Amino acid sequence: MTITGVLPFLLFIALLIIAGLAWYITMLLRRINNINEDVNEIFESLDRFSEHLESLGQMSMFYGDETLQGMITHSRELMDNIYDYQLKYELDSEFDDEQEYESEEEEYDDSQEEE
Repeated sequence: MTITGVLPFLLFIALLIIAGLAWYITMLLRRINNINEDVNEIFESLDRFSEHLESLGQMSMFYGDETLQGMITHSRELMDNIYDYQLKYELDSEFDDEQEYESEEEEYDDSQEEE
């Protein structure tokens, strides 16, 4: 039995479009996740660099060196800027906030049941 007509054809085209869009969205989400992981790695590397500079600044050999102090100050400013961008573009924060809110509600409900 063959179904012919415009409506089945349009349904078939709509299903193809939906499947294509689902695939495209999946690929975009994977790419965004990879970018988010790379940004987090860069942030961690810069944090380790900043800590290393601070440890050098505390050594008696370099204590009071203005150039090193300038580098430490600059690394702190850079870390602050990167942290601001990380908070601005962090994708997991909305999901984490929702989970935190739900867990707080569950704890509140559990404490109400115990009383």
